[in-house]
Amino acid sequence: MRRVKRRGGRCRGHGYGSDCAWQRWGGSIRIPASCCGVYGLKPSRGLVPYGPQRGEGWGGLAVDGVLTRTVRDTAAALDGIAGIELGQPYAAPERPESFLARLDLPFERPLRVALWSEAWEGIEIAPDCQSAVLQAGRLLAGLGHEVQPAPPPPLKYAAFIGAIIDVMSASVALTVNGFLRQKPGADLSALLEPAILDAYHRGCHLGAEAYALAITRFHGLGRLMAAYMEQFDVVLTPTLTQLPAPLGSLSMDSDFESFRRKAGRYTAFLAILNASGQPAASLPLHWTPVGLPVGVQLIGRFGEEDTLLRLSAQLEMAAPWIERYRRFG
Repeated sequence: MRRVKRRGGRCRGHGYGSDCAWQRWGGSIRIPASCCGVYGLKPSRGLVPYGPQRGEGWGGLAVDGVLTRTVRDTAAALDGIAGIELGQPYAAPERPESFLARLDLPFERPLRVALWSEAWEGIEIAPDCQSAVLQAGRLLAGLGHEVQPAPPPPLKYAAFIGAIIDVMSASVALTVNGFLRQKPGADLSALLEPAILDAYHRGCHLGAEAYALAITRFHGLGRLMAAYMEQFDVVLTPTLTQLPAPLGSLSMDSDFESFRRKAGRYTAFLAILNASGQPAASLPLHWTPVGLPVGVQLIGRFGEEDTLLRLSAQLEMAAPWIERYRRFG
């Protein structure tokens, strides 16, 4: 569930050294959750151990999690997979003894919720995605929470995507070179899609300064979001800026930068949380008239999965989605 499956006949790679890192989109739990009408929670960095073979992926952007039909299933899964791993490079945030046991606890006060209905640098948001987030805002207000429309914090989004491109390219080079050490002379053009082959060449020529600058941009975004979250308990956004992408619309048959920048417009509200390390969840609260699922995202403060899960459970009770599965089951 954390990898995006390729469409076509060639191999995606063999995972040597970086666990197929290039297949992560920076939202690879929440993207399928939104497109498939299920619940997906991206945990805080460090909450779910990433080893034992590696300490991190994508310079700290990559995390593991689950896709489930209900919030309760995710809470139970998190009880099983969260924890501290000996020698892990990131400190695990403090967690309750059981997320599942706390799921139905009421909040001591109304939560302060920021509602984002615009993205950075003129990125267009589809009307159905706008409708989904506004509907979710009304649901939260109806539950007694304080919902306030607010702009996102100022961010040089194009530069952020550039940082992702650099870090991903370096990860591709690590993976492919690890493979080539075991199978020297392999025909990469027959094994890799054009965008990934281009990423490999980019990564092999990436300077140390560019990589360090990219990591610095990620860290800066973490500080930016932490300061922003001092005003709010939760942020509500569309999960994706557009409806589920038609097959082939995000093709890897071009150069890597073009692919990543197009994907970055589609997932404008997702990878920023991978950089900041915060938890975020996609909820299946909205469907189009023809039955396409449209997710909405809840963003929490670092280490506050408990808040997101409890709020998600409230929304699931107010607008149940399980009947949609039973109808086809």
